[in-house]
Amino acid sequence: MSSNDLIKNNVSIAIKTSGMTLKKISNLSKINYSTIIKYANKTRIPKLKNLIKLVIALNIKMDDILDINVKMSIRNEKTKK
Repeated sequence: MSSNDLIKNNVSIAIKTSGMTLKKISNLSKINYSTIIKYANKTRIPKLKNLIKLVIALNIKMDDILDINVKMSIRNEKTKK
């Protein structure tokens, strides 16, 4: 599974297990409702600014979305440069 797929999956899980409606998440995060639907259905990956808004709206930690394998991949890419 790629890093992007993992993030899409974790965002989708966080949205679906939040106990909130997609409309409520949209209102709290100030992210367009249709975009929230795409995140929930794993058809779009959030840009960083929207990921931050989602984490705040869902009251979760960024680590819940970016698991350690993703962080290690990013760190490894930076050290290659």
